Amino acid sequence: MPELFEVEFVNREEELQRLRDMCAGKHEARILLIKGEEGIGKSWILRCAYHEHRHLPAALMDLALQYGQDPVELVTGFKEQIIGVDWTGVDQVLAESEAASYPVDFQGYDQVKLLQRITSYFSLDEMRTLCFNLEIDMDDLGGEGKTGKARELILYMSRRTSGLDMLVGEIRRERPNLPWDELSMLSSRATVYLAGTDDTRAKGLQLQRLAEAVVHALNTFTPEKPVLILLDTYEKGTKSVVQWLGQYFLPLIRQGELAGLLVVIAGQEVPTFDREWRIYVNTTELTGLLEPAIREYWVLRRKQPETALEFARTYSKGIPLMLAQMADNADELSKDRMD
Repeated sequence: MPELFEVEFVNREEELQRLRDMCAGKHEARILLIKGEEGIGKSWILRCAYHEHRHLPAALMDLALQYGQDPVELVTGFKEQIIGVDWTGVDQVLAESEAASYPVDFQGYDQVKLLQRITSYFSLDEMRTLCFNLEIDMDDLGGEGKTGKARELILYMSRRTSGLDMLVGEIRRERPNLPWDELSMLSSRATVYLAGTDDTRAKGLQLQRLAEAVVHALNTFTPEKPVLILLDTYEKGTKSVVQWLGQYFLPLIRQGELAGLLVVIAGQEVPTFDREWRIYVNTTELTGLLEPAIREYWVLRRKQPETALEFARTYSKGIPLMLAQMADNADELSKDRMD
């Protein structure tokens, strides 16, 4: 179960109440979209919702990590987290998909941690240098932005003999002081399967069958006892995952399927829906905290001096993550002085 942040933020009650109302069947909305800039509190809301409704079957997945790489991995995440469901039909489709795919061996490395290390400690230009040193033209890799390029670099090197050893060796040479030993594979999946066919029609049929199999498995849930799917960092999902959600899976809600499914999607970008979806979709855009909420967090919850409140408000611009980091830094400084 995902852990809650140690110190709760404030003033996100409206968004949590919307989800409570959805779970209670008080309105017809089945999809809640939460949009906002980095650090504004989207992930915290999803984690709060997950813990508050832990009596319900649920899946909480971050599309910036392995779940956003491929629809098969996304559905595998559903299977791993939503218990008490007969996934037999999904297993059959996945087995057929695996037979028509090629394996990608991560060679003993935790691909998720490797992706996090590269995106956290290398700029896009530094990644281009990494690729140059490995005799790869980064422009030939798929993916968009730093995370997309890093993900595709890992996949590319995983298909070469000892390729990830070469990649890890290069990034260790560039950043020798980081804890690279933590990259060894522990509980993460050692192998994933990527589609091996270039037949667009065949791929579309495969994705449609996968969506239908998931729907069949989840149709046992009812509005009185729903299942929650919480998707974080939507903008980091690959094109294939976004396409599967938008073209194959979510439209089945509007077609009368999945009566017991509630979906919350959070990100700096979120899906767009036309007017025909208006009764099914509820959208909220988070903004920075206002002065009363900043005061409550800074003075009452974090026990920081009110004399520093104006500085905190101005510098953080009401962004919860920035405010929390400022309070953490103040605590560390106070501790150092006491020592």
